[in-house]
Amino acid sequence: MKTYAGFWKRAGAFALDYIIILGYLLGLTLLSLLANTLFGANQWLFTDRIRAQSVAFLLVTLPIALYFAGSESSVRYDLFTNTYVIKLR
Repeated sequence: MKTYAGFWKRAGAFALDYIIILGYLLGLTLLSLLANTLFGANQWLFTDRIRAQSVAFLLVTLPIALYFAGSESSVRYDLFTNTYVIKLR
């Protein structure tokens, strides 16, 4: 008989996933501030709407979607959190 994780374990796994994502976004923010200070990155990254949306998709949406897709399809359960670390199953 399988025992499944309760609400608090799942809530902890959810929080851990989003702490990892928050760390990624904070790192990306610091890197973009540095790039803008040193190279004026806003001048050429966000000159028009299409380029700005493409950059945002490639730097924010795609990596986060790939994180969730990879963690859900991983053979050893989640890549960094959830089942493997806090044993949800």
